[in-house]
Amino acid sequence: MSTGRINDEFSDKYLTVDLGGEPCGLAVLRIREILSLRPLAPLAGGPAFVRGALPLRGRALPVVDLRLRLHLSDTPTRRTCLVVVALALAADRLAEFAFVVDGVGDVVSVAHAPVAPASTALDPAVVLGQVAVDGRTVTLLDVDRVLPAALAAELVDRAASPAPANPLS
Repeated sequence: MSTGRINDEFSDKYLTVDLGGEPCGLAVLRIREILSLRPLAPLAGGPAFVRGALPLRGRALPVVDLRLRLHLSDTPTRRTCLVVVALALAADRLAEFAFVVDGVGDVVSVAHAPVAPASTALDPAVVLGQVAVDGRTVTLLDVDRVLPAALAAELVDRAASPAPANPLS
């Protein structure tokens, strides 16, 4: 990421979320809703950062623990928020996922903020850069890079599949 200003590659408004004490930004245009954490259905066979599936209005969304996916510690804290986002799986296919975050903050505008290369412990593959907003540094995340496209598509398909019947019941 080179130093520059927000341009067409970036959204100019970001929802700030807390991940292990680090303020991060998710593009507002990708956010579908914010929910309180609730019980999840199991979704077996995925990486450790996949926490399950969220039953939501007749469908099931894969749930990704952003702290674990970005290689932050899984220290015990009260994690209460799910942010439902749309990820691009292919040029013509979007899918909804729920991200577990430690907390949700405010919406910040970064339209005129200089974007600096990231100096953070977060996975650099998903970081767009960092901006200074209201006296704090916010790390901007690219939601489409949170998961590799093939894994994202597989998780969407598995979450949409009904759970196998228990042969003992």
